[in-house]
Amino acid sequence: MKVKISHLFCLFVLTILLNIAFSPRSIYAESADLLKMTIIPRGDAKTEQGKEQRRNAHTSFESTGIFLPKDEEIIIYVEEIPENLELHVGQWGNYTNVTGLTDGKLQFNSGKVKLQQGENRFTNSLTGGMVYLVNSSTTQTVQISLSKNINVPYFIQGKTSVEDFKASLEQFSDVPFMEFVNEDTIATIRMDRAKDIFLKDEQVDRFMNYVSQAIRLENDAAGLDFNGLGITKKAPQRIHIANPSDGIGKFYCTDFHLGMHSATTGDREVFNSGENMTNWGLFHEIGHSYQNPFYTWDNMSEVTVNIYSDYVQSHLTGNNSPYDAIMSPNNKHNNYRAKVARYFTNIQNDSSWTMEAEIAKYPTDFYFAALGMYVTLPRTFGYDFYPELNKLYRATPAVDLPSTNEEKKQFFIIMASKIANRDLTPYFDFWHFAVTEETKQTLSALQLPPLEKEIWKDILATEQEEQDGTYRISESTYTLPYADLTDATASIRIPFEEMNRFSLESYFSNLRSEPITSPVRYLKSDIADPTNFGIQDGYAYFENERMIKNRFSVPTQIMPNNTYVMAGQNGSYAALDYDPSTKELVAIGNQKQILQNIPNNIYPKVTVYSAKMKEKKLYAEGYGRDTGVHFASKINTFKVAENDIVEIYHRESSKRVSRYINGKKVTTNKDTYYYIITPNGWKELDFAPVIQWKPTDFPIAKTLIPQDFIASYDNPVTGDLTFSFGTTLPTESVKQGQSLSSYLNQTVSLTAQNSLFGSVGNYLAPFNYHFEDTIVLPRHGGYGTMLTFDKEKKKLIAQGADPYTMNGSDPSTTPLITIKVTYANQEKPPTMIEVKNNTRANAFTKMINDQNIALETGDMIEITHARINKEAISLDLDSQQYVTKALTAFVEGKKYEAFSGPTQYFLVTDTGLNLYETPEALVGTVTVNYVDEQNDPIHTPDVLSGTIGTAYTTSPKQIEDYTLKETPENNTGRFTVEEQSVTYIYTKEGKLSLDFVSPIHFGTHPISKDDMLVTAEKPLDATHYVQITDTRTIPGDWVLQVQQSQQFKTANNILLDGALLSISAIHAEEKTDQTKIPSIINSNFTLTFDEKGIGSVQNVLTAKAGEGGGRWRFHFNEPTTNVPSIDLLIPEATTKTIDSYSSQLLWTLSTVP
Repeated sequence: MKVKISHLFCLFVLTILLNIAFSPRSIYAESADLLKMTIIPRGDAKTEQGKEQRRNAHTSFESTGIFLPKDEEIIIYVEEIPENLELHVGQWGNYTNVTGLTDGKLQFNSGKVKLQQGENRFTNSLTGGMVYLVNSSTTQTVQISLSKNINVPYFIQGKTSVEDFKASLEQFSDVPFMEFVNEDTIATIRMDRAKDIFLKDEQVDRFMNYVSQAIRLENDAAGLDFNGLGITKKAPQRIHIANPSDGIGKFYCTDFHLGMHSATTGDREVFNSGENMTNWGLFHEIGHSYQNPFYTWDNMSEVTVNIYSDYVQSHLTGNNSPYDAIMSPNNKHNNYRAKVARYFTNIQNDSSWTMEAEIAKYPTDFYFAALGMYVTLPRTFGYDFYPELNKLYRATPAVDLPSTNEEKKQFFIIMASKIANRDLTPYFDFWHFAVTEETKQTLSALQLPPLEKEIWKDILATEQEEQDGTYRISESTYTLPYADLTDATASIRIPFEEMNRFSLESYFSNLRSEPITSPVRYLKSDIADPTNFGIQDGYAYFENERMIKNRFSVPTQIMPNNTYVMAGQNGSYAALDYDPSTKELVAIGNQKQILQNIPNNIYPKVTVYSAKMKEKKLYAEGYGRDTGVHFASKINTFKVAENDIVEIYHRESSKRVSRYINGKKVTTNKDTYYYIITPNGWKELDFAPVIQWKPTDFPIAKTLIPQDFIASYDNPVTGDLTFSFGTTLPTESVKQGQSLSSYLNQTVSLTAQNSLFGSVGNYLAPFNYHFEDTIVLPRHGGYGTMLTFDKEKKKLIAQGADPYTMNGSDPSTTPLITIKVTYANQEKPPTMIEVKNNTRANAFTKMINDQNIALETGDMIEITHARINKEAISLDLDSQQYVTKALTAFVEGKKYEAFSGPTQYFLVTDTGLNLYETPEALVGTVTVNYVDEQNDPIHTPDVLSGTIGTAYTTSPKQIEDYTLKETPENNTGRFTVEEQSVTYIYTKEGKLSLDFVSPIHFGTHPISKDDMLVTAEKPLDATHYVQITDTRTIPGDWVLQVQQSQQFKTANNILLDGALLSISAIHAEEKTDQTKIPSIINSNFTLTFDEKGIGSVQNVLTAKAGEGGGRWRFHFNEPTTNVPSIDLLIPEATTKTIDSYSSQLLWTLSTVP
């Protein structure tokens, strides 16, 4: 009967849903029968476990009190867009023969669903299970409604009365579980194990109080508080107690739950607990979830957990209080102190004995001996010792925390000494707990007070010694720094590229220490995971004068920009970007290993190159064994310059890399990406070269290559570039049925190929063909055949592929077009082609191309058309845009369609085709030039003209002072279409000449009875000089001489006896034309006479072979003053009369053998 009711209910619900299918959300959400819940943000359980430095994760579950049977559906309506909301259906642990459950350890394997806004439906086909909601957000509260209501005995402490709960135990007697909830715990207890217990009195309330008291004390021991600040704040997560069929020991603790299984009576013992009861096993297993892994090394897992058990047991209230700590002498129920005493005896008898030796000898009985070292510290320094120690560990930046066993031991010594405000070296020395020299130096630098008591004796103290506090130090020395968050912003956003400058200092004020005043300073900020772009904890660290730290969290969200995120086996491990304000790369990583399963493989590689990748500036690689922070440290803050290129490679990038462009995530589909540094940031590099295009207008029929389109390009990277046509090729020859417009106006695709990077660019380039050196001969209905002179190939090319007759109106064999090609090379016979009215256009085209007509300058194309000047027949509209007549010529940059006669002549020239209407108009010219060896004209050119093809003859001229050197090969020939030139080259006849000698004047002077020395007057042109020119082919081998023909005398022949003319300081002018100066210059001489009165001959200049070429001047003056260096000496004895005296100098220039 019950099954039928269930089915009817399901049918009823389905019927309603089907009826409102057009608006299911609004009608369903307003149902009054729904279980409505507010799901607060509890954060991610594993994340908070790490932050709180606990061994096991607590739970973020929100209990509903609903059990969902196998194959039944539940509907969850979510009002908001949830950040991270999930439905979990199942139960923790292994179950056998439990009503409503499938046997096995199924947990929540088939019962996890990520919920979206609006309606969500779920059915578990594997097993029945309890229903939970998980809100892993840290900020968002979500409102939900469920289609089922509470259907198990459900106790919410402080809200549900015990009587109502007991009633529900009877009401829901056929379900597998009852569930209890308060702020500290969720307890999911099997009905078959505890219904009888919880029907008694107010046992459900006592049980929950008992468990909550233990959990809160464990929180205290860990230095955590739901209402705490900074490192003291406990995440709003609880301990979930499960009641499976079996498990390890009496109880066990693992991630997300604590198991009280039914394989022993341990579960029922705890269910029966009261205020005066203690249960070391329960405290111990809860303690595992709080156990600090950073001072738990090898073999200590079952030791340091009891720090928490000891704390709980020493603080329990109730009838048995004070029960005191487990090592207290008034604890009469155990012999744990005996284990410590045994160890003390061993170290006294053997100086080398250590705890490792104790463990080796007593592998199952060393735990409480080892615990003695730990619990002595709170016994002597107060039970705030471990709460404060845990805070200090949590305030330590992750990078400074220990990882190896030895690091953990030495770090514990230092941290414990800080909390004690004593150098605890003597204490650890007594315990034979090795203190390294490095640790001793660290402790010395802290300048801590010495340890004033033998505190190690306290663990075995007598009751009287305990009462007297003989070995105890009651002074409170620990004080914690605090700061108040001043900004009420829900979360802080920071661009990833600014992470190297990340600071939360400005968000805090009122820095102080409590309970002891001590100055506080800001240390630094960091963030939980710099590769996570969701809202997470940013941390600000503060430290007081006693070097005690505190860490405060602020909701923070990193905003990606052009960010590259790398992920490995454990998720994201590093992220990269560029900070333009510092011109540095930003590479931040976390502690995750890249891929520990393949430790020796390289996964990421980052290379920084200078502009265009010419020089490698940085290379960094990461192996599977590396952590993200280690890999990122190789790159972070590396300085780069504008246009530098960053190459990032990551193996398996499609599944391991997340890329962002302008803050938006984009698809990753290749292993290597490149980024270029710009003034405003970096951006993914487009390898496509930046192209400057040429004008893309080409003569018809031109064979195109990629270089015809590209004027220049800028290659953004290294490597040689080649360009090729892509999938869209240029149509060089018109195709059948193709319109002229589509042929003349095309688009081509080009591909850029880099020798290093492969294909780097694809381009579309529109281009045009234009008529040039083209004769269009339309067919009936279309443009027909086009004849083009291809200047590059020097060939006549025909285009036209349509199979239609040239003149369909007259389908006869009468000739329509006659083409005759005559050649300048008269030995080559003319080419003749006849096109009839019924010739098809494609056949006409084939006639021309089959002839393979090669054309040279001077060749003539003669076309006769029977319908010249007439309209083309039935020409289509597209072709009419370009041609309308039966013959149209595009030559010499013009369009011709009106002609004087039926025959037209097209002359092949160097520049293309020239149109002539008669052969007589074809005139050629020859210019005859006369030049010297320097190609300078020495005579007016002659111009000859004549009909192209007729002969011309030229002859040299007789030109004064020039001799014909060379007769040109083309002094005879034929007139051609091109202008020709004939050049005669002459050699100038060389000579040796004495060009000029300056006259010499001595001026007027008074007569003196003494010797007179008279200097020549300065001439009008500044200096006296002699000028010689030697333009012969081989200059030199000449001499210049001078002779005074007679003594100075008057017109009446009165001699100036004894007078002597002297010339000095003769020097050549400076020249830069590489000619050689005469090697012998007589720069100082006097002209004399022999006894017969004949003047002596003086050699003035002598030029050897190759010297003195060109034009030279030799000056007679002082080089620096231009004062003439020509003097006349008149002796005292000479008879001097008042008169004018003169003489002659004979200058002789002669060649010498």
